[in-house]
This record gives sequence, structure tokens and C-alpha cells, in this order.
Amino acid sequence: MLYTSEMEKKTSPESPPPKWYQLYGCERPRLNGVPFLLAYIVSLAALHQLNDLPGWARFLIALFPLPFFGWFVVRFTSMLRAADELQRRIELEALAIALPLSVALLMTLALLHSARIIAGADDRYLFAHLIILYGVGRAIAWRRYR
Repeated sequence: MLYTSEMEKKTSPESPPPKWYQLYGCERPRLNGVPFLLAYIVSLAALHQLNDLPGWARFLIALFPLPFFGWFVVRFTSMLRAADELQRRIELEALAIALPLSVALLMTLALLHSARIIAGADDRYLFAHLIILYGVGRAIAWRRYR
């Protein structure tokens, strides 16, 4: 059966009624993390520019990206549930590769810091390294199942 629109697909009689987060979701699953990344960048920039704020305001700015991350997790798990078996295997293998690489990166940075080879790991950019490692794991898994 061909669907004329995405909303018909979500509300067809053959499928259960959509959840609230499925109605307003992004049709491109890879873009679901963009609001979180933008909120993170805004929060990071605000914390660097607004040094004279009281502690409670800096605390609220630091927590600003968390709701966006929660939305990303809900959308990502929703995408995984809707994916076929091959796509699930690719994502699982990507996470299985990214987790040990991330642990090795954190361990190496901690040891280099303990050995006083590096002054201190800049934790602000560690998040970007974790995304890159997930991308590496996903590329390896995608190539394997291609």
C-alpha cells in the first residue's frame, strides 16, 4: 500500500495510534540530534561570555541542554524500534565499537594527565570526540553489512 503522506502513514488503520513524540518528529532521523547540539553550543557560549552571573544562573545555563538531550534519546529509541533488523544490528555494532574506544580515550587522557604529560584534558571538547568515535563505529558497521 502506497502512502500519500507521512501523517496518513502514522494514522493508518493498520498501525497503532502514534505517540505524541511521533507526531512532531523529524523525518530525517540523523537530524534529531541537531537541537541538542545547538542547545549545547548556546549553553557553552553563554557560560564563556557571561562570567559575572550568579551561581544559580550559571547552573541553569549548564542544565539548559538536558531537555533537548532527553528529546533526542526518545527520538533515537523510537527510530530504533521502527528500524528493520539490519539497521538495528548496524546501530548496535556502532555502539559496541564506540563504547570501548571512548573508554580507551578517557583512560588514556586520564593517564597522560596523571603522568603530567598534558596539563589537563579540556572536557568541553570531549563530547565531540565521542560523537566522532560513534561515527567511526557506525561507518565500520555499515561497511560490514553493506
